[in-house]
Amino acid sequence: MWVSICSVIVAVLAFGFSIFSFRESRRIDFDKAMLNSCDDLLCRSYELLVKGRQGNGFPVSDRVQWLTSARYIMRYYDAKKRIKTKPYRVLVDNTEEVWRHEFYKALDFPGVMRSEYFYHDESGGIYPTSAMIIAEFSTWKEDVRDPVDDYDAEHFLNNKKYKARFSAIFSHARRYSQYREMMADE
Repeated sequence: MWVSICSVIVAVLAFGFSIFSFRESRRIDFDKAMLNSCDDLLCRSYELLVKGRQGNGFPVSDRVQWLTSARYIMRYYDAKKRIKTKPYRVLVDNTEEVWRHEFYKALDFPGVMRSEYFYHDESGGIYPTSAMIIAEFSTWKEDVRDPVDDYDAEHFLNNKKYKARFSAIFSHARRYSQYREMMADE
């Protein structure tokens, strides 16, 4: 009788484990699909924003392009929220950082940041919310820790094997420190 009870317990545990494994496998597959979707949405958003760049390099002032680009960013945020497993959360954050930089570069033109660029014709120009969504996405998030801040610069500067090969970096670091001190004094 004890053998029968133990067999039932083992069978129930094995069944529970297989259900857990199945659900976890589905969760991982779903998160992988969402990660791919996130990358695709940001890629499409960026491509739409920069489509037909003007001779000066910045995006065309086109209401529909900006609106559609902003919509893709909002869809990205929705897809990102659905990712639950930690490895895929890390990957989506890294993907976002890469795309954030691309958007930042696309908007890094003084001509883009003039009101005439956004409001230029009888249609009313670029929808302000679209511009806000894209501008916010392109900006570094204040609540995100910058991993560069964790780097031990003294380790590099005190290591002689780097000094000969990277002497320009050493010189720059000295001048940069002096500049920072001067700015702090003002």
